[in-house]
Amino acid sequence: MRRRWQLLLLALTVGLRVIPWAAGQDYGQGAATSALTVELSTLTVDQVGTASVKVKVALRSGKTGGTSLKAWDVPSGMTIRFSPDTGNPPFTTTMSVAVASTATSGTHVVKIQATGGAPSDVVSYPVIVQKTAGGGY
Repeated sequence: MRRRWQLLLLALTVGLRVIPWAAGQDYGQGAATSALTVELSTLTVDQVGTASVKVKVALRSGKTGGTSLKAWDVPSGMTIRFSPDTGNPPFTTTMSVAVASTATSGTHVVKIQATGGAPSDVVSYPVIVQKTAGGGY
C-alpha cells in the first residue's frame, strides 16, 4: 500500500511543482495541453481602432512542445492577431484586436484556442465594440 501511495505522489508532483494528472498519461509525454488566462475580463475597442490584451499560456500537461494560438468566431470587420502566435508554455502573448468601421457595435464573444497537436483549451472572450464619436451613426 505504501508503494502505491509513493507512485501516486510521484505522478502528481515533479520537483515540488504540482502538475495535473490523468490516468495513463506520464508527465513529459504526449502533445502539450495548454491552459489559457486572459489578463482582462473584457476588452473595449472603438470602431476604426485597436486595442490589445495579454494572454498567458500555461502548460497543463504533456511536454512543452509548440503551442499555437488562434481566434475564431471573429465577427466581420474585426481582426485578431497574436504576437507571438506560437511558443513553448509557459509564455505570454499579446492579442491585438483591430476594428474597422464596418464592424457592428456591441458585445461580441470570440473564441481563443491554444493547440499543441490536439485542441487543448478554448476560452470565450468578450470584445466590446463602441461607436466612434462623430461617426454619424
